[in-house]
Amino acid sequence: FGTTPRVVGGGWSPYARVDLVDIGKGRLAGLYNGVQYWMTGDPSHDVPFRRTLYRAVTGSVLVIGTGGGHGLLSLTNATRIEAVELDPTVISLLKGPLSRYNNDIYNRIAVAHAGDGRSYLDNSSGKYDAVVLEAAEVGISNYHRSFIALENYLYTKEAMKTVFEKLTADGILIVIHTDRHVPRERFIKAFPADVRYRTFQATSVIPGSSGMTFATDITIAAHTGEILDRWAAIVQTADAGIREQTAEMTASERFARATAITDNRPTLYLDRYDQLIPFAVVAIILLIVAATLTIPGERRLGAVFLLLGMSFMVTELYLINLLRSAINGYIETSALALGAHTIGAAAGALSVTRVPPRTAIVATVPSFLLLFLTLTFFPFGATTTVKIVLILLAVIPFSFVTGTLFPRGFFLASTGTVPRYYAIDTTASAGAFLLFFLITAGAGFSYAGLVALLGYLGAGVLLMRFGR
Repeated sequence: FGTTPRVVGGGWSPYARVDLVDIGKGRLAGLYNGVQYWMTGDPSHDVPFRRTLYRAVTGSVLVIGTGGGHGLLSLTNATRIEAVELDPTVISLLKGPLSRYNNDIYNRIAVAHAGDGRSYLDNSSGKYDAVVLEAAEVGISNYHRSFIALENYLYTKEAMKTVFEKLTADGILIVIHTDRHVPRERFIKAFPADVRYRTFQATSVIPGSSGMTFATDITIAAHTGEILDRWAAIVQTADAGIREQTAEMTASERFARATAITDNRPTLYLDRYDQLIPFAVVAIILLIVAATLTIPGERRLGAVFLLLGMSFMVTELYLINLLRSAINGYIETSALALGAHTIGAAAGALSVTRVPPRTAIVATVPSFLLLFLTLTFFPFGATTTVKIVLILLAVIPFSFVTGTLFPRGFFLASTGTVPRYYAIDTTASAGAFLLFFLITAGAGFSYAGLVALLGYLGAGVLLMRFGR
């Protein structure tokens, strides 16, 4: 914009390096890991289609992915606004020392929540006249669009079902994102069967810039065709650069082959299975390396540590992915789940002499069933206390039982071979990191959990054959 930008705030958040940059004329840009994701400032600096569209929103509205809060300034006719922004650094700075850049909007609305949008949606109790997914693009955690990164659970079948349950009868879902950043065919396929939708693209000039343009995809969905048509008319008059793409999109081959993602298999950016080949190759190489590290004459013991390394890693990923953001955010939930897993395994290791191998094997199955059922039917809408207790009760028994196997293997190893078995365990864990996502992409998290169970049972059976 013809001025020298200067950093006016920022820091390390749980998700990225955040820099907030004054780019002139009262505008503030939000950079995550050096890449700009949003701009905030005077409402007149926003793109025309969003200003027009948001002014038509009335009643109670939930906006997820608000960034610097620029869009919120155009919700002038909403009676209640709840805003959710993933990054706590952004919310903290724009509620405090940098609030002048967005006209103090985060302090003037009903809720300005720092946390995961899906978690907030699952726990909200109100009904909304509009739900807006505003540039919720998985950008921070999945910048290169690899299927193997953490996915956004806002776009699964279960999430869309929740959205429409929390919309009023006349409510509208508005999904706005940068062109092609989110495969809209897949989240449209996730809509409940009775939902109507239309999709558009806006090519906008950024006000105040020297002709800088960007393309934005807009999808609207409602319970009835009448409500949908009314909102479609609003969208089409919001900007001269808006073009409807519904018929074109639904007739495309991409739409025909698109499938909805689910909480159990949330690979949003997996288009073709040949995307899996590089990860499969590396996983196979790592597991072969782990196998070749076994000591001649002790292959069976080497197999024990290979299976334990694989199973431990798969269990960790199984926990943090199925629990996703149960305790408000991914970081908090992962810390709790992996902490419980580590404590349980450590307690099992300390109790190894008191738990016979046969007892450990027999107890592995029911403890896994407890874990599997709790994670599969986890009550994400329950209170935080209930969720913490459930996680501890589900994770620790399985971790305790399986934790007895690792030290039992070392009872059979001579002192000089211990480093070799650690190397086998660690290399197998690295291969299992990729293996977990390959299983998820092909079948889902539930099958990955089953692989962990079978790995631990296999290691237990091999240890029993040693008579230890």
